[in-house]
Amino acid sequence: MKFLKLFSILLVATIAHAQEAPRKFESPLNAAIWNSNKKEVERLLNAKASRFTINAAESDGSVPLHVAAEKNNPEVVAKLLELGATVDKANKAGATPLSTAIEHNSVEVARLLMAKKPMIFTAGNSGQNVLHLLAQRMLTQPDPFDSKTTKLFVDLVRLGADHGDHYVDPVSRDKIFPLTILEKKFGAKDKTYLAFVKSVEDARKAYRAEAGVTEEPGEKKPPVKPAPTPKAEPKPEH
Repeated sequence: MKFLKLFSILLVATIAHAQEAPRKFESPLNAAIWNSNKKEVERLLNAKASRFTINAAESDGSVPLHVAAEKNNPEVVAKLLELGATVDKANKAGATPLSTAIEHNSVEVARLLMAKKPMIFTAGNSGQNVLHLLAQRMLTQPDPFDSKTTKLFVDLVRLGADHGDHYVDPVSRDKIFPLTILEKKFGAKDKTYLAFVKSVEDARKAYRAEAGVTEEPGEKKPPVKPAPTPKAEPKPEH
């Protein structure tokens, strides 16, 4: 009995220590951003070698924009972007700075990144994109369809994020689309949900028009009838 009690105490202490252990970084800039060391961040970004540090990656592939997005630090993100940090850099888990910002509800950071017209909207190696993350976050809000969140969703679609992307649920093996996450919660006939879907579809149409896309991937063009073969003119008799 005493052994079990001692083991329980040691286990709790080990877990607590692991939770309190500071996150380690290979890049001094990433460490300074994570620890909210404003003076050190400014010193490193103002240094002559800053162009080599703004995209310094950790062993997991994360760069300063990932770290600043996770810490919800728009001031540092703005400075990194000003210095030319790569906005579409994905880490080894497939997360981009934009998907990291949305995952951690860093809306202001997401807006700064979106202003740079990102081209990659994936949110990991499972097939999810930023819209899946945002839809999941919407379910945790008191008002899932508040104007701030719905506008962010629609604006992401307008930039090129595809609400037709899906991933496969590892348990049910169902295809999960961003909008089905919300549909399962509110139902396909909910008026607020339907109005939101319409705004998303309108945004997708606007993106396609601006990008010159005539059809979605997987859409089939109507069959083209071959032009009729012209009849040969009868040769004049001699």
